[in-house]
Amino acid sequence: MSSTTTKELTVGLLIVSDTAAADHATDRAIDTLTAVIAEANAQIHNNSYEWLIEERRIIPDDKDKIQEKIKDWCDNKALSLIVTTGGTGFAKRDVTPEAVSEMLDKTASGLVHGMLASSLKITPFAIMSRPVAGVRGDTVIVTLPGSPKGAKENLESIIKLLPHACIQAAGGDSRVIHSGGMKQLEKEAGVASSGGVHDHHSHLYESGGLASDDAAGMTSGCGHHHHAPTPRTQQDGELRSNDLTGDVTQRHRSSPYPMVSVKEAHKLVAQKIPASEVVKKKVDAGLVGYILAEDVRAKESVPAFRASIVDGYAVVHTDGVGIYPVVGVSHAAPGEMKPLEAGQIARITTGAPLPPGATAVVMVEDTRIAKATEDGTEELEIEILASGLTELENVREVGSDMKTGDLLLRKGAEITAVGGEIGLLASVGIVEIEVYKKPVVGVLSTGDEIVPHDRDEALKVGEVRDSNRPTLLAAINARGYEAVDLGIAKDQ
Repeated sequence: MSSTTTKELTVGLLIVSDTAAADHATDRAIDTLTAVIAEANAQIHNNSYEWLIEERRIIPDDKDKIQEKIKDWCDNKALSLIVTTGGTGFAKRDVTPEAVSEMLDKTASGLVHGMLASSLKITPFAIMSRPVAGVRGDTVIVTLPGSPKGAKENLESIIKLLPHACIQAAGGDSRVIHSGGMKQLEKEAGVASSGGVHDHHSHLYESGGLASDDAAGMTSGCGHHHHAPTPRTQQDGELRSNDLTGDVTQRHRSSPYPMVSVKEAHKLVAQKIPASEVVKKKVDAGLVGYILAEDVRAKESVPAFRASIVDGYAVVHTDGVGIYPVVGVSHAAPGEMKPLEAGQIARITTGAPLPPGATAVVMVEDTRIAKATEDGTEELEIEILASGLTELENVREVGSDMKTGDLLLRKGAEITAVGGEIGLLASVGIVEIEVYKKPVVGVLSTGDEIVPHDRDEALKVGEVRDSNRPTLLAAINARGYEAVDLGIAKDQ
């Protein structure tokens, strides 16, 4: 897929949520997914393509509306990729997979498997999601869960491979695309095969990051590949000293310590690290990067009151069709409201609390002004045209998003800047939580041959500039941890 020019891959973000459709201010998915795509653009290899978000829409959990938007974006606007969030669970209103499946020309079970496999490493509840992926016309479509955190994790698990899918779906020549072989495709996507043990390493910058190194064969260099050094003979196992300060003739000819894998090394380090101190932190921007030391449950229900999801009129649903006096107005603002009696209605705005006594909301589109004030600025009587209203129609019930005591975040979860955790905690009135204190990391380079990287003098024979220490210090700081520069220690 390499190219001398940058190919724009257009994206549509479709948020499927009754709640967000009623009040766009409650949506966190658009910002979350936009950040994931921006990060993907920053890691693109050779600027061969670029994601460009052309459409962002929020719609309710309505099958017809979902299909209408997808049809427009695929058939008329020919977007490269459509990403939906929400409606993939088991609730009665969750219809996104059904809506999307009927629109697909081809299914992409591999993308679905990739997302589920990635999510199951994080939580067993990922099995409760019902993702769908496939192609319609020239457009790749992927459905993500409604949780901003889950949507972020799912999209991150496949985002590097989606350009390949989008280019093929749009008619790219498969022979040309695959001409460099699988390794070339992996290199361009910035991913690596998980099969087999690599006996080489690379210090080349690829896709915005350094290629990872195996435990064996770690040496300095740039842009080279070599086999891990392996002894050709076996020593007799004669016992010798492990003291590296002793005479050379008394040392082991081969290391008495077995080589361990990176995974095993991580495990050993984790076993030796003392338990982190638990501290209390305020719920604000300074919480980013901390790990929860407790399960967190909702202190309040959301919403805390019955709220309208449309502009219209609060009514007693059993009153039926007819002309009724408007006795009050309910705005999305705090304040006392006069109870509504049978035969009365009140004007109400989206997100506003339902007046006491009201049992449903009629959309303004289903009404007609029967009588107005003399100056024509206010309605006095409204004719209700819609029949068969049900109790709590067009109403968000108390706790419909979350109820008091619901589990919000589990112990061990990371508080991120874009995953929505801070907003979630704030929405239920949590002002302080227990987290693990961030570690302070010291970085020390050792070796007689190591010299500061910023030393002006030319290198002498045998000297090596210290590149590991500034690299590690930068990586630690980037993760939000305090890094202490311990300098260079000689072999003494």
